[in-house]
Amino acid sequence: MEVNQFNPSKLKQARIFRGLTISELAHSTNITKQAISQYEQGKITPRIETMFKLVNKLNFPREFFYSYDTDTGFNSYTFFRSKVNVSKKRLNAQEQVVDFLFNGQQFLEHYIEFPKLNIPDVLIKDSWEKDDIEDLAQNVRNIWGIGDEPIHNLIFELERNGVFLSSILTDTHGVDAYSQKKVINGQDYCFMLLGKDKKSAVRRQFDAAHELGHLLMHSWIEKGTELEPDEKRRMEKEADYFASALLLPREAFISTIYKPKLEEYIHLKKYWMVSINAMIVRSYHLNLINYTQYQYLQKQLSRKKMRKFEPYDDVLQLSNPGMLKQAVAELLADGTITPMQMAKELKMFPSLIEEVLNLDSGTLNVNTDNKNTLELKRKI
Repeated sequence: MEVNQFNPSKLKQARIFRGLTISELAHSTNITKQAISQYEQGKITPRIETMFKLVNKLNFPREFFYSYDTDTGFNSYTFFRSKVNVSKKRLNAQEQVVDFLFNGQQFLEHYIEFPKLNIPDVLIKDSWEKDDIEDLAQNVRNIWGIGDEPIHNLIFELERNGVFLSSILTDTHGVDAYSQKKVINGQDYCFMLLGKDKKSAVRRQFDAAHELGHLLMHSWIEKGTELEPDEKRRMEKEADYFASALLLPREAFISTIYKPKLEEYIHLKKYWMVSINAMIVRSYHLNLINYTQYQYLQKQLSRKKMRKFEPYDDVLQLSNPGMLKQAVAELLADGTITPMQMAKELKMFPSLIEEVLNLDSGTLNVNTDNKNTLELKRKI
């Protein structure tokens, strides 16, 4: 759906996504700060020549700034798995990607029947006890029908059960993963973004499990809520504990630990698809090792330089989101949609759509739309 007039919120969204303040955008376009502020407040409308400056700087097509906002009814708080020193500006820029991903998914949903969201309904709790988190993790496994078996590809299991995933370049922003729930017309949609530049398969598994924990336990918190630092730390610990409980189910994991030695955890890494450090922490939480043993194992990790790179990190295959990519590929292949149509509907340039939906570079090359080509015969 399109509008015939400038939409102020789209300018703000594009500016935030590009990581620019009003002052920075003003300086780089030679437009006054006062004017840009008034554009974003809807008090005045940019002239044509001004609009071209904004389009060129923010790298969005003009149509983007004249499109409707998508009313999702409810947006949950976005939980970022990131370094503590990441700026709020960086996080706000990443958060805009969820809206772009949602728009892409909604477009594709006109043509594709995606798996229904299949996660437990969870009661709102101010805080979670460890036993309750254990039960929740086991409930997820039961609903998904995977029992106590190792989860070798959590990305696939999430997509199979209706969670929409993509991966983006996040290294320069210090962000490993983030997630958000949206509700439209009473239907829940869960979105998860994973760092494309994270090369460890087991760390990606844990990141995804951690974000699922947030979606289950904390998605009742509304976007824009100001959380106290202590609240954030508690929720991060709860999500970490959920990830461990999901990937390393209590009884099954205990049965695989014969001797709590570093070599044993190295051996089990390929079986459980969980990092050595995460298994050591889980062992401590389950009282398989005492604090002295825990400290000793942690020192061994440091001494053997396994903090950043563990054994098998270069062997275990990284799992990538594939559902949205598959949907686009099938629709393009059978001619249901064209790259140009997709770019027009989403009002973004193809390169950004490819990044947001985790498509291969060049998938939406509009040149593929050109049917006016000649069949040229080769000389013999």
